[in-house]
Amino acid sequence: MTKLLADLARLAAQNGAAAIATKVQAVRATKQHDEIVNELSEIINTLIDEKNQLLTIARGLEQSLVAQRITSEEVDYISATVLPTIKKVAASSDADNTAALKALEPLEPLLSAETITILQTLGFNFKAAIGEPLTELVRRLILSNVPSEDVGEQLQILAAQQNTAFLEVVRDPEAYARLVEERGGGSSSI
Repeated sequence: MTKLLADLARLAAQNGAAAIATKVQAVRATKQHDEIVNELSEIINTLIDEKNQLLTIARGLEQSLVAQRITSEEVDYISATVLPTIKKVAASSDADNTAALKALEPLEPLLSAETITILQTLGFNFKAAIGEPLTELVRRLILSNVPSEDVGEQLQILAAQQNTAFLEVVRDPEAYARLVEERGGGSSSI
């Protein structure tokens, strides 16, 4: 959208009405009919090209703005199905998702048609403000219920840490004596 606005500003500055009037006056000053016709044709072709560029920019801006708007039907659908479904999934999982459920609570009043219409009129982008964080919330919820891929690696790290701790105990005579005593007295039980 920023690029489209920059292109629009460039085109507006490039050949405004004053610039075109200056070109036409310069062509008329030469007073050669063929040259005047050729220059005016070139000016007209330039204006047509710029008009087409402006239309392309306008369509791009329109598509960007339309992509940000949420219709009343979309709001009704979200209110009736999406939010309750996410709450249901969060509530039914094994993990403690109290924080996730609490994070969804403030969204409910924002999803009324009146609120969305007013806020969108003011330029609020619901898809970025609610859709993206909601996507991240659901992603985290799903990942919290999926076993980590590197569980084997974590077990190896824990085993290495245990071995290191055991070696430190063996090196310290007082700690070793306490360990032997806890394990039943004999060194063969360790």
